[in-house]
Amino acid sequence: MTVERVLAAAAVLREFGLAEISAFCDEQPPRIVEILDSVATAVQPCGDERWRVVDLEAVRREARRGTVVDVLPRPSLEEGPGARLQL
Repeated sequence: MTVERVLAAAAVLREFGLAEISAFCDEQPPRIVEILDSVATAVQPCGDERWRVVDLEAVRREARRGTVVDVLPRPSLEEGPGARLQL
């Protein structure tokens, strides 16, 4: 869940440098830059190795994408629907 971790950190920090977000989410800088570039409309550069979240809802939405599937596998038909946490 690397993408989710980086985007969640970006949503919390709102404006950050590469070193800050790297320490916050424990990811390598090249991977962080790649992830931030993938959401360029929501997170934009604001200086040398600095970014600013310009669309917080979009960043949160992308950070949540796939979380339920990754964290809570769907129960089989034999197990029944069971309790589910929806984010």
